Amino acid sequence: MRVSRRGAVAVVVLASPPVNALGTALSAALGAAVEAAAADPAVRVLHLRSELRSFCAGADLAEMRERLGDPARVEAQVAAVRELQ
Repeated sequence: MRVSRRGAVAVVVLASPPVNALGTALSAALGAAVEAAAADPAVRVLHLRSELRSFCAGADLAEMRERLGDPARVEAQVAAVRELQ
């Protein structure tokens, strides 16, 4: 993911091949970028885009399956879903 500024516009570019699936890392980076833009009084617009053909596939199903396959990690999956929401 890349973040840049063009005047009052913060530009966030999703770049997590192959489909910008929202896993733990991309979700955290996106959240941090949105919070930083919201906290900056000079930012008036947040432009969220993708450098890939698809914008965002949604949740990272591979990461989800990995967590749900291990009973000890189910709570980690619940926390990840809460974070996405």
